[in-house]
Amino acid sequence: MTAEDVVASMNHHRGEDSKSAAKALLDSVEDIVDNGDSVTFKLSSPNADLPWIMPDYHLPILKAQADGSIDWASGGGPYRLVDHEWGVGARLVRHDDWHGEGAYFDEVVFTIINDPNARQTALLTGDADSVSQIENKTMALLARDPNVEIDNVSSAQAITMPMHCDTAPFDNVDVRNALKLAINREELVEKITFGAATVGNDFHHSPAMPYWPDSIEQRQYDPEQAKALLKKAGMENLEVNFSTADSITTGAVDAAVLFSEHAKAAGIKVNVVREPNDGYWSDVWLTKPFVMVTWGARPTPDVMYTLAYKDDAPWNESRWQTARFNELLGQAKAELDDTKRAEMYTEMAQISRDDGGSIIPYFPNFVYARRKNVRHIGQLAASWHMDGARAASRWWFEG
Repeated sequence: MTAEDVVASMNHHRGEDSKSAAKALLDSVEDIVDNGDSVTFKLSSPNADLPWIMPDYHLPILKAQADGSIDWASGGGPYRLVDHEWGVGARLVRHDDWHGEGAYFDEVVFTIINDPNARQTALLTGDADSVSQIENKTMALLARDPNVEIDNVSSAQAITMPMHCDTAPFDNVDVRNALKLAINREELVEKITFGAATVGNDFHHSPAMPYWPDSIEQRQYDPEQAKALLKKAGMENLEVNFSTADSITTGAVDAAVLFSEHAKAAGIKVNVVREPNDGYWSDVWLTKPFVMVTWGARPTPDVMYTLAYKDDAPWNESRWQTARFNELLGQAKAELDDTKRAEMYTEMAQISRDDGGSIIPYFPNFVYARRKNVRHIGQLAASWHMDGARAASRWWFEG
């Protein structure tokens, strides 16, 4: 890997016509200088979290080509890509000259299986050595199999229910808050995740991230208060459509149906729309005005807020625009004093909770499973499924 590779890989996301999801994270980068044995990032404004941004999964270092572009299939890790088909799977083999720790497998095959029952069957029959996102309702039963190990990891992943703030009836903050009050988060955690989750509070800031604001009051299920807000808005007997799909998270459709039951006590009719798994992220998310979403973990509040809450963020899934929030986001990026940053993030979280367009019912654990001969050190990353998506590099076969 060379400095030239680093520059080309970062610039791939910075181009004017770039469609990269990481483009917003690099907005303040004005130039990247190749120093031969190092690189220098020149910024238009301070960003205290720049080192945290660099490990983002969108930003791997790939081989630079003569024209300054990248060879996207090259890779710079312990494995090289041999075969790949989008949405189907991939096969990788270990680099003979890999110099680092780990990468104990000679070959790794990834297979996309959207159906959770099919995933678990593949594990039980030995067709798969490990599977991600098992059904929580079968977790206890699966654990009885002597050939299977379950990994249940607290995470910074989040389930969100964004409402488009520029679309009626969600353009009314009283309606948004009524819907936030009309969901029983504790019951969702108990009945849908079987306890494998942490209750959310309508700001996208997981307890697994730094600067968690303990001082913000936990929102409770309060259908009577929700009714009062709807009456104030002149929208009693509210009816809304809510889109979800099986592949979003374990129990996604059941969670939506249970939410609709909770909302009835507030006089709200929530019509659950079960969308196809295929095309959900292109045809439903960011398109339909009230949907269910699963977010992977991000390392800091700044990264999450920049991606999904900033006014011009490409993934601003609730289309929320609030001047004070964006002002604080810019200030917090430039602040190195942790106490002051914590105060800013607390205010931002409070604004998001009270005015924002996203219901955040819970932060689900990562629950996945492996054959008993697949081993790891016991300390698992909270950033993504399968040990921060590094199982191929960190795990090994035993026996």
